[in-house]
Amino acid sequence: MPKEPPKIGGPRQRPVSCKLCRTRKLRCSREAPCSNCVSRGLPCELEQAKHSGLIADDGDKAELLERIRKLEALVEQNTRLTSVASYDTPPATTPLPNALNSQVLGGLGDIARQGPKNSIPSPSEQLDRDFAWLESIYDGTECASDVVPSTKVGFRVCSFQLVAEVEQFVTGSSSDDPSIIFWLPEYSEAKILLEKFSRDVEHVYHIVLTQTLPLVLERTYLALSQQIQVKSGDMILVLSIFAAAMHSWNDEDCRTRGLFTTCAEPHRRSALWVKATEDLLDIAHRTTQISLEGIQGIVVITFVAASYKGFSRRCWLLMNNALALAREIGLHCIDHPSNADSANTAEAEVKRRVWWYLVASDWAMATKYNGLARGTYQCHTRHMITNKPLNLNDEDVFDGMTRMSRPLSEPTSMTYFVLRIRLNEISRTIVDRAPLMTALASGPSYDVVMDIDTELQRLLNDIPPFFVSMAPCEIAGRYGLSDERAKVIARQGNDFRTLYYATRCKLHLPYARRGFTDSDYATSRILCLESARLIIQTEFEYQRRELDKDFARYKPLLYSMTIFLACTVLLMEYCQRKQAQSPDQEKFKLEICNALSMLEAARSESEMASKFLDSLVLVLHNHGIAPPKRLQQQQTSVTLPGGGSAMTPPYTGGATSTLPMTPMSGPQLAASAVGGELTCTGGFTGLDTGSDLNSLVRSLDQGVDVGMIEWDDIFLGLGESPFL
Repeated sequence: MPKEPPKIGGPRQRPVSCKLCRTRKLRCSREAPCSNCVSRGLPCELEQAKHSGLIADDGDKAELLERIRKLEALVEQNTRLTSVASYDTPPATTPLPNALNSQVLGGLGDIARQGPKNSIPSPSEQLDRDFAWLESIYDGTECASDVVPSTKVGFRVCSFQLVAEVEQFVTGSSSDDPSIIFWLPEYSEAKILLEKFSRDVEHVYHIVLTQTLPLVLERTYLALSQQIQVKSGDMILVLSIFAAAMHSWNDEDCRTRGLFTTCAEPHRRSALWVKATEDLLDIAHRTTQISLEGIQGIVVITFVAASYKGFSRRCWLLMNNALALAREIGLHCIDHPSNADSANTAEAEVKRRVWWYLVASDWAMATKYNGLARGTYQCHTRHMITNKPLNLNDEDVFDGMTRMSRPLSEPTSMTYFVLRIRLNEISRTIVDRAPLMTALASGPSYDVVMDIDTELQRLLNDIPPFFVSMAPCEIAGRYGLSDERAKVIARQGNDFRTLYYATRCKLHLPYARRGFTDSDYATSRILCLESARLIIQTEFEYQRRELDKDFARYKPLLYSMTIFLACTVLLMEYCQRKQAQSPDQEKFKLEICNALSMLEAARSESEMASKFLDSLVLVLHNHGIAPPKRLQQQQTSVTLPGGGSAMTPPYTGGATSTLPMTPMSGPQLAASAVGGELTCTGGFTGLDTGSDLNSLVRSLDQGVDVGMIEWDDIFLGLGESPFL
């Protein structure tokens, strides 16, 4: 409460009695002359009032006192509003653009502006203000208090050659000593990793402005050198960049960038940086507020973690955490009217990119994964007020920019992500039009599937030509791009088409199996088979144009999962045609050879590729399609979907640095298959003659009863396919 105002001193009051009465302590009548002086015959000395001047002064004083009283009432109101604002805005942080908080603060601001008009609030108004103030005291964003102990962390800088581990757990002598030490590379080494990330990795998600990354790195290392507080968000992003750069390290980097002599060491350290980033994130979000840079780091580290074992529970948790933290800093309401002043800034546009990347991934996961979460998503369009990102290059993003997007016919760094949002909007439509009961069972109805396919066809018609059939050199010549930038555009176009065909293939997959026996679903069978073939064709085109050069470490994540999907569809079609004695069955066998050889080539680079290939071969073995010749020599146990177990070769962990081998061309495959048998020089480049895959393909010639195959067992592996 404000202090009582000091009493304003006035002139000394005149005596109330005459001089005689005051001297003799008599009761004075206070009239000149008084009765005591008259009875004694003495002159009465009674001070007379100054009428004119004093009366005017008293009137002015009364007016001043009234104005002071009103001002005190206004000061008390402003003091209360200031205390409310101090609770809404945490100290030493930037005010959050939260729609709900903006409405509350806006309402209070209106009351403050109306204060001079209504000098004294009515009792009901005062009660409403008191309730608003009490409600705003706690908004649920307070971090952990000092009462609950938190893990102390420290950061130290040392060269790669001197430190083998990223984290060091220590026992301090006091509670203020750090219990975890994170060892960062030297600044010169960190700049090399950042350059590798910006050139070869960043365009996979493109949720940052590449020109701002050196500033983040410099700010982080400057804080370390000055031994001042490091921003948790900056550090999370920096650690994730280290993990992504090392994970994509290849032989060319060893020759040109230095740091490492072989690829095995950075690949090993990459997993350690993933763990370090997760540990730092777990500590930071319990004690501080994660900034935009921290959320960007979560997206980067999620992709690295997914490249090891697919989109596992670990990645699911990271993505959900990123969504929760994004809402906490208001990424879901960037374009709320209360944030109009900052809507046309570079930071706001980057926030839109981050938010819509998370939203599109959330919608994709709702249709791409099996389990209880299938058919549900977290981001509803009515629960966000954030415009979609613009189709602009980074150099066109600056403070004061206009909301003018470039057409899709012009290649930019955001073209892939604009189309990705449209593709995943279709995934959201699948969930919206399919009840949860059907989503967990057989999927949407056939009418819904065909309606969704119409939307997919519209999207296919809108794909620009530089994403479909143009080589990097042609893209560079037509659009005036550098060779490096044109190669990135071609790579993104390849990745988008792979995602598109995989989405369309899986949409029709449930009804494609019925299309073998029911002509009503023949359209789904044709579209599913066509999409599977286009997946294989797209991947061959990717290798033919050498788009995987300097980027092979990241390709197997999408590569193996879509190839596995296509391979199962082709196997299903081949078995059906083999039983029906179709004349084109040899063509399907060659396509299966190509698909399986691509999985075999990616085995050493991706644990998921190894898992998919082994699962496919073992399930078919379980149904008597191929003789298990090498199972006794294999080491790692794998449980089959139908029960029982078998042994499969262990995953090499990516220690080898060789790039995936390119399968042989079509004519060579045809020449080697004339005799009805494929050898290691044909369908499976680099495989042993006794390979299970060669045995599998040879067994296909013997005829297979389609009814004996439980295709659902084969498709169980698709539950971990992150077509993001």
